[in-house]
Amino acid sequence: MRAHGDECALDAAARGMLPAPVMFQRTRGAVLLSQLDLNQAEIARRCGVARSAVGHWMTGRSRPGGDMRSTLARFYGIPFEAWIEPAAAGEGDGRRAGLPRAGGRFLA
Repeated sequence: MRAHGDECALDAAARGMLPAPVMFQRTRGAVLLSQLDLNQAEIARRCGVARSAVGHWMTGRSRPGGDMRSTLARFYGIPFEAWIEPAAAGEGDGRRAGLPRAGGRFLA
């Protein structure tokens, strides 16, 4: 059973009174970054940014700027233009082929 507040919110949404939810679009760069054997904190520390910035790149909420794209290309082999290209449907399922690896970790 729904609470009264839930029904009001649903009715308002149905009538177009609420703004549409914000949808972020992941980039190919975000997919490649998420496939590394590193967590967001490790990537952030190496790149000199906040962990939340890395999280925003990975979800598509924001994209790294030009200098940071160059840094990500140098450290992780992610092409500069990958941060502009939208991720393909289903992309991100499995490892990225073609990136150099050593000992189970991507070379930096």
